[in-house]
Amino acid sequence: MNGTLLYHVINDADLYIGAQYMPMGNASFNSGGRSGELNLGGQLYISAGINWPF
Repeated sequence: MNGTLLYHVINDADLYIGAQYMPMGNASFNSGGRSGELNLGGQLYISAGINWPF
C-alpha cells in the first residue's frame, strides 16, 4: 500500500511527500530438533522532496 501527495507551489516547482507500507510475514524454521521463529512485522518507508527542474 502506498500514496504520494504532490503540491504545485509555483511555475516549475513542486513539493512532494510519499509513504509506502510493506507488510511482512512470520517465518518458522525447524532443523535437527531445534526450532526458531522470525517475526518481521512490517516496514514503513517515507520520502519527501522538491521537484525543481532547471
